[in-house]
Amino acid sequence: MKKHKYLIILVLLILGGLIIYLTGVLELNTTKHYGDLGISKTGFYSINKDLLSKESSKIYEQIDKNVYSLKPDIDIDNVNKNEIKKIVEYYKADNPQVFWLKSDFSLDQQLFTNNIVGVNLEYYYIDNATGKQIVYTKDLVSKMNKELENETNRIIESVPVYYTDYQKAKFIHDYLVSTIEYDENANFSHNVYGALVEKKAVCDGLSKAYMYLLSQLDIESHIVYGKSKEGIAHSWNIIKLDEEYYHVDLTWDMPQGDSDTILYSNFCITDEDAKKNRVIYSPYNNINDNIYAPIPKCDSIDYNYYKKEGLLIPSYTDSDLKYILDLINETVQNRENSLQIKFEKSDDFNKFIEELTQGTNDKFYRFPYSNSQREVTIKTQNKENIVIFEFEYK
Repeated sequence: MKKHKYLIILVLLILGGLIIYLTGVLELNTTKHYGDLGISKTGFYSINKDLLSKESSKIYEQIDKNVYSLKPDIDIDNVNKNEIKKIVEYYKADNPQVFWLKSDFSLDQQLFTNNIVGVNLEYYYIDNATGKQIVYTKDLVSKMNKELENETNRIIESVPVYYTDYQKAKFIHDYLVSTIEYDENANFSHNVYGALVEKKAVCDGLSKAYMYLLSQLDIESHIVYGKSKEGIAHSWNIIKLDEEYYHVDLTWDMPQGDSDTILYSNFCITDEDAKKNRVIYSPYNNINDNIYAPIPKCDSIDYNYYKKEGLLIPSYTDSDLKYILDLINETVQNRENSLQIKFEKSDDFNKFIEELTQGTNDKFYRFPYSNSQREVTIKTQNKENIVIFEFEYK
């Protein structure tokens, strides 16, 4: 009888642990910091610090102490201008959470030698409504940081703990692109506070927020700097999944126009795909004359959204068309709002669109066209060979 009792207790403990695991939440990782601000340090990395020389690492650490104490001036000796810029950029690349540190900084030079003898960090923002410069104080940073931590906790706690890293990365991707408004005029559009608390940001605010949240989920992330092929400055992320790296561009995956459809054409893509529409400034190696933090190469498609979700169409045979129509009809039967598929070949993509819109293939009788029960909208991303079906049910 005693053995049965112990066995029952053991089973209950195992079940209880399983329930906690399946329904549990992830908590925010924090480290109490040594700075005068007296706030917890969250969302930071040391990936790029580890690439610096011993002397440069000391300057990096001094920057960190100053940032968390709101102190502007750092004395340095015998370091060239390019190395100083590199150290500051590496610090910013590791610390997306320091919203109060302004991107701009100045250098002190000796009058006759032009040697760099100091770095001057800045802690303020411009109120776009009044044009006034607002200096960050200890109380203001503490208040805003608490709001940021509370919102971060709320987001992280909504991520199921049993998700894979791919699912977690997609969950955060979907949350950010569907809740944040792209707003160039918001006061904090370039940092994590604007993205997560005010829900208004531009590309660098989005990429910092993504990196910051992924750090809480133990997913390695990097910020990539570059520009669009049209010449507009741009930034996005690289993330690590199962020892491979992938580009993720939240800005370009945001819903377009009046649509609520989240795009995935920039979720877990390769270097080759990223370079089709972008110029990358960030180097692939720790190059001395490039101040941007280095990024890893991305050449795997294992976790590309379309491949991972079974939405990558390798060819366009009758069996492929049947598979596509089955997917579309399943989407409608489940009353889901959208479906995206990607063709590997441009010729197959063009042929599919032609047959769909011109009725040249009688097998499209199975396609759920608009009727009294639903409205169907078909959109394309021609450069990526992607077709998006949107369904509005009446």
